Amino acid sequence: MANALSLPVPVQFLSSPSSPPIPSEEPAKGGFPLRLSQEGDRVRIVALQGGSTFQNRMAGMGLQPGTELQILNNGQDGRVLVASGSTRLFLGGGMAQKIQVIPVKGNM
Repeated sequence: MANALSLPVPVQFLSSPSSPPIPSEEPAKGGFPLRLSQEGDRVRIVALQGGSTFQNRMAGMGLQPGTELQILNNGQDGRVLVASGSTRLFLGGGMAQKIQVIPVKGNM
């Protein structure tokens, strides 16, 4: 009798640095993923493309629709450093892909 632990188990990766995660909802009209913002851009969050756990995590960090952000650094690996007021947050590529934003003109 074969031990279930000795059998190979297929593993499915839902996201990787080389492929963006599939959003759970349609993107907000006119918005684009935060991950595509350029360093120095000012943006406003218009939608969070994720389940309740993701949305609660973002709300806990003060990131919700209407929040304005400045992009301080956008690495090639998808990670994004943002500022919201005096707070700085470093977001992974998966999170940055799920946050839909629009450009903002002027100062925050």
